[in-house]
Amino acid sequence: MTGLGPKRRDARWCIALAIGLAACSSTPKAPAPAPSGAQAAPSDLAALVAATDAATRPIEAHRKLAALAGEWTLVSVALDDQGRTIGKPHEGRAELTMILGGRYLQWREVQDLPGGPRESLGFFAYDKVAREWQWSMATDLSTGVGLARGEGSLDSGVRFVLEVVDGQDGTVLRSRSRLRALQPGELLLERFGVAKDGSEVVVRRVLYQRVQRSAAGGAGG
Repeated sequence: MTGLGPKRRDARWCIALAIGLAACSSTPKAPAPAPSGAQAAPSDLAALVAATDAATRPIEAHRKLAALAGEWTLVSVALDDQGRTIGKPHEGRAELTMILGGRYLQWREVQDLPGGPRESLGFFAYDKVAREWQWSMATDLSTGVGLARGEGSLDSGVRFVLEVVDGQDGTVLRSRSRLRALQPGELLLERFGVAKDGSEVVVRRVLYQRVQRSAAGGAGG
């Protein structure tokens, strides 16, 4: 494994939030297969569907995700080893929506980058069986889909690890990030890198702020 170089790292992460389709959560163990040529009776299939639905119903972790639904503004900045800002901040907006019965948080984001706005679309989930957070993201700056896996809580911070294959030499690259709620209406995404002395440092910070709606229904910023 090796860390992402500064240029490749920013190219891969500038719009992908530092984090295939979202991996499907494991379902209850299916009954033994029917004999060859036989088909499951409708009642058996109905029972299996009902059992699977019950086993995958949202829990507290999913309610935490649901609380993030809404519109957000964002400001993304790159940092050096000393925590100083590099270049100009990039702004954007994100729209977060709970889907599929409250099981997944769809994350759609647009950042204003050099050359024009760039879009990303992903899914944020908690897998009850694996007991881990999963965050997938596809962007219009890539042709692959990244899947980050993480542990922790949104309050104290979920730490994600993303592994991708470098298209130039086939090296497996590993990147770490953390997402946490600073206070109601604010989220902070931090992407980590390695400093010259080998210590872990924050190399990009993305601050999300919830868009407040006025009584008239307009965005209040």
